[in-house]
Amino acid sequence: MLKLMKYEFQKQMFSKLIMGIGLGVLGIVFLIFNYTGKQNGAEAMMALMAMGMMISVVYAIFEYLTVYEKDLTTKQSYMLFLVPKGAKSILGAKMLSAILQIFVTFVMFGGAIALCFSLYCMKYEGMQAFFEEVKLFLEAVLNIKLDMALVLETCFELFILWVFVVMLGVFLTTVMNTVLNKNKLTTVLVCVLYFVCFWLIAGFEEFILGLDWAELGKDIFSYVYLIGLDLVFFFGTAWLLDKKLSV
Repeated sequence: MLKLMKYEFQKQMFSKLIMGIGLGVLGIVFLIFNYTGKQNGAEAMMALMAMGMMISVVYAIFEYLTVYEKDLTTKQSYMLFLVPKGAKSILGAKMLSAILQIFVTFVMFGGAIALCFSLYCMKYEGMQAFFEEVKLFLEAVLNIKLDMALVLETCFELFILWVFVVMLGVFLTTVMNTVLNKNKLTTVLVCVLYFVCFWLIAGFEEFILGLDWAELGKDIFSYVYLIGLDLVFFFGTAWLLDKKLSV
């Protein structure tokens, strides 16, 4: 399993290196702006870091699915699916490596943004009071308490959603390259099917959550629902790889 994960890391290392270099450059420029008192420039660098984190998270989905499709359709399949490991182990290693990479991306960007924000507030002491006033205003408008627990909960929900988006894409990509004869028409068909499946799944979840449930019950259902679908897609993909994939 660890060797398979190492192989996956190597295939996607270049993009992570570019992200790290980009984040490092933004951090250095921020320090320069913050040290020289250029407040607008420092704020712009933090905004670019936040934007970079969102772009990196979205890009990771497309990169993973692109690499996965190459594993099914190019010579990479010989290096991966002919190893003495079952489809579940191979697919599990791919998913674990993807989860670990997205976790590292979150921590890397989130840590850098938090550090820069702290230095920014230390440099401009009046801004800390300003942000506190903004926080109180948002709490009053949204009727929620903005704290670290809410931030962690939101990150966890986004992470669960990210895994679901990836697993749905993996399942449909496998269907296209095993059950269907891949061509331009099937590619378009699978893309349409992806959005239809996403819409139906989200619609069913919204319908269930619209029932008269306790708030805690709704949160638990959302997590169980998406994780359950992830397992269905995982084992369905593994079955297709075992029975239908030809390398």
